[in-house]
Amino acid sequence: MILTIEHIKKVITDYFAQKPVKRVWLFGSYARVEADEIAMWMCWWTIKPFIDTDKQIIYERDASR
Repeated sequence: MILTIEHIKKVITDYFAQKPVKRVWLFGSYARVEADEIAMWMCWWTIKPFIDTDKQIIYERDASR
């Protein structure tokens, strides 16, 4: 099952709202909106060089908290 970025953002925001986390990054094929069944099975070390290039912030704690 391929998840939408909006669905991921909602789940992440709900989960981290009460956690001491400032930012959560989305990277890889999901950040580029190219996710498919093959991408879901890739090993993290295969994509590690691309993480910083592709990452998109999907959650940031409100500074007033």
